[in-house]
Amino acid sequence: MKIRLTLTIILAFLMISGIKVYSQDFKDLTSGFIKWQNVMKHYTDKMSECTDLDILSTNCVELADSVTFYYPRMIKIREKYPEIVESGPPEELKEFFTKLEIIENKYNEMLNGLVKTANSNPDNEKYQAAFGKLNMAIYNAMK
Repeated sequence: MKIRLTLTIILAFLMISGIKVYSQDFKDLTSGFIKWQNVMKHYTDKMSECTDLDILSTNCVELADSVTFYYPRMIKIREKYPEIVESGPPEELKEFFTKLEIIENKYNEMLNGLVKTANSNPDNEKYQAAFGKLNMAIYNAMK
């Protein structure tokens, strides 16, 4: 009776919280991409409207560290599931990838804003160094 009640509460919690449970086949894929998605959303929220170059510099360095850590893992996950890259996600993951694409678009807009900020503030050495570190992290991650 206690086990049944516990399972019912856990299932109810999962349904209420909106967490989707995907098939075991894609658990590592969704788990990895959720972590990267959270990183992108976090920094997009922090940096999109920020105009303080000191804060942006700090965030660029932090984001560079996150890119260095997470991006190679995302590449490995994509390599593990080439069918998703080639033919698109299976039906059970389409909503997940649609949300991920929206977050990626906002993230890319934020990165473009950082480029504009770098171009507008060539004399700010702190920002230029931090932005350079982020650029290098992205470049190295994509090699």
